[in-house]
Amino acid sequence: MIAKKEIIDILKTIKYPGFSRDIVSFGIIKEIEINESYISLTISLKSNNQNVIKELKNDINSILVKKTNIKKINIKVDLEEIDSNFQNNKIEGIKKII
Repeated sequence: MIAKKEIIDILKTIKYPGFSRDIVSFGIIKEIEINESYISLTISLKSNNQNVIKELKNDINSILVKKTNIKKINIKVDLEEIDSNFQNNKIEGIKKII
């Protein structure tokens, strides 16, 4: 059975879309569960960009299947809540930002 450290080393080869850093150094890998025929990963993202999510899931799945020979891989995506309410982010004394 493959070790968790080996999975992490494999995941370090995947770059976060649009960046030169890998997904492990970004800290998005939250949980790894391994058994003899199955790998389950949880990744935590602050972006709800579906293209980024799809690209990451495809990259993770294809490299793990290729490097581990485990065919069943489940990737769960946890989206961290982003405060996009600009009214809550006002700077006191500033009325408009141009």
